[in-house]
Amino acid sequence: MAFCNKCGAPLDEGVKFCKTCGTPVGGAQPSERAAQPQAAAPAQPKKNFITDTPDHTAAFTADEIAKGKGLSILSYIWFLVLIPAFAGRDSRYVRFHVKQGLVLSMATSAYLYVQKILLDLLRLILWNFIVFKILYVFIAVCLWIVFTAFIALMVLGIIYAAKGKAKELPIIGLCFPRKKDEQ
Repeated sequence: MAFCNKCGAPLDEGVKFCKTCGTPVGGAQPSERAAQPQAAAPAQPKKNFITDTPDHTAAFTADEIAKGKGLSILSYIWFLVLIPAFAGRDSRYVRFHVKQGLVLSMATSAYLYVQKILLDLLRLILWNFIVFKILYVFIAVCLWIVFTAFIALMVLGIIYAAKGKAKELPIIGLCFPRKKDEQ
């Protein structure tokens, strides 16, 4: 009796393909006992770049997290980042969130500044023609949709801080160098 090399199923005489897995039989070899079927490797879940970011929560004590949770939440609310920056400078947990909140606040401010200049220039150039007014409105809506990504990062940071986690924000977390033992 012959068995399939891939799945170990018994093969009938003269078949060209395994009826279980469809593997060509050319490589099938006779065997006295059935080979154990190989279990398929579990499918690896796809990486989600938004939620699968490095988690540094283990580097902080539970007491440090509990004491710094409130200030850490404030770190992600745009200009309020200055409050925890000064009030929580003794807490490593608060400083972790302040660094991310500060980068997020600066990036948001820069984006809004560039967006304002771009929309003002487009209004000057395009506003005199009705067709271009429609183009201007379309561009303005697209720019505000991009702005929602900053709001989403802000909300994600607040959620992490409220849950007592020290996870890096997507894209923002790339701004901080990692130590060799963390890579």
